[in-house]
Amino acid sequence: MGLTVKAASRARFVCPHWFAGKREHDEDHWLVHGQDYPERLDGLAPGWYEPQGEIFHFWAGSYGSYNRWRRRLSLLMLRVPPAEVWASPDNYRGQPFVELINFTDSAGAIGPRTSANLAADFIEHAPPTGFGTTGFPEWEDVGADYFVRVYRDFTKAFELAAGGGVVVFA
Repeated sequence: MGLTVKAASRARFVCPHWFAGKREHDEDHWLVHGQDYPERLDGLAPGWYEPQGEIFHFWAGSYGSYNRWRRRLSLLMLRVPPAEVWASPDNYRGQPFVELINFTDSAGAIGPRTSANLAADFIEHAPPTGFGTTGFPEWEDVGADYFVRVYRDFTKAFELAAGGGVVVFA
């Protein structure tokens, strides 16, 4: 088990989540919901969506690996562990990556406006070329190469969804 992230440049609403009788994602239909973070949907109705346009997906790792990655991101960018952001999210409003750090690690969705904000954060704070591949020391909690790969994959996913699409954590 672990975190798969899917992104589409466009998504067409098919039906409410309770209507289709489906319980799992497939290639043709993605469940978009914001059970714990409804504001991240940016007005998208919860339910089943058909991904359209350009589609991208990636494996962010096991849930433990992803949480170590997110912890490293929080420490690098906010200088605090994620638990501090979770405890007082209003104190970090407007800071880079807060919408991702203070978000589920397993199932949920992020709409186009939040995707655009996160894409801007990822682009503005991108690791320098060669980071993680030219002898940068491995970190105790997450390897630099893994950090950069997931960082670049999230950059692509949020850029893709920023123009009217969606990013789904599954």
